[in-house]
Amino acid sequence: MIRLAKMERFHLLHFEKSESHWNLPLFIIQIAQICTMSQNLQCSQCENRVEPTWKYCRYCGNKLDINRPQESPQAGIADREEIERKIDVEVKHVEPFDKKLYYKVLSTRAERSVILKRKNKIRQEIDSLLEQLQAGLIGKDTVLPKVKELKEEVQSINQQAKSFSNIPEELPIEVLNDEIEAAKQRLRKIEYLKSDENLGKDTIREAKQRTQDSINLLREQQSEIFGHLRSWRADLEQNIETVRKDIEYLYVRFKTDEITESSYQEKKEKLVASIENDQEVVEILQRILA
Repeated sequence: MIRLAKMERFHLLHFEKSESHWNLPLFIIQIAQICTMSQNLQCSQCENRVEPTWKYCRYCGNKLDINRPQESPQAGIADREEIERKIDVEVKHVEPFDKKLYYKVLSTRAERSVILKRKNKIRQEIDSLLEQLQAGLIGKDTVLPKVKELKEEVQSINQQAKSFSNIPEELPIEVLNDEIEAAKQRLRKIEYLKSDENLGKDTIREAKQRTQDSINLLREQQSEIFGHLRSWRADLEQNIETVRKDIEYLYVRFKTDEITESSYQEKKEKLVASIENDQEVVEILQRILA
């Protein structure tokens, strides 16, 4: 099965389109599709490889739009053997909520997201300038220096992006969410096995009950962490409003000659960057809580 799952898509299509006696079981085809997807999928924002089960990128927090293959309503021999061999489902207990860890990971994702959004905005600006040049709306003397300046900024952003790790640092809640999804998938497979003559009703009933118990326990842990995350999100949103007021007060100090313009711009830039980072963290938290 592992060898089949690693087939190239060309071979997979060949089997699907061949005569009926060459056709592969649907669940094997789906495994191959998932493996192929996993190798080819990448985030549209940071261009790192992502998994087909992710709802958002674990490198930059970008929301992912992935067309996942439909699950088969049929379970294979391997599924029956798994149920017969081991009904128990191992439940992983996550560590207590560590706010510092979450902020460290999500701040890194947010920072990456902010600079990549800036990069995309610059690219759009370059395209717009070149289109205006081609249409004769502005001259080369105006466009070329500006395009050169913008391209240098893109190169600077690329260098900054390289400083980030290419290995996603997963949060405990993300591992827990993956465990819940895996347990729910096992439950669906058990449900498909109800009509299988090779398994007794008691075996199916016990497998369903133990799997459901595991899901309930995992959800209890998830609910507890979600409570911490919602509280933290509210704190971040309050902090954003506080910093916005600080910027307004800073403007008053500048206009009343209490601080110089250069000092005002420097302090404002730092505060704006702080708001942008916290806003990105809030957006990523919303995707986790969705």
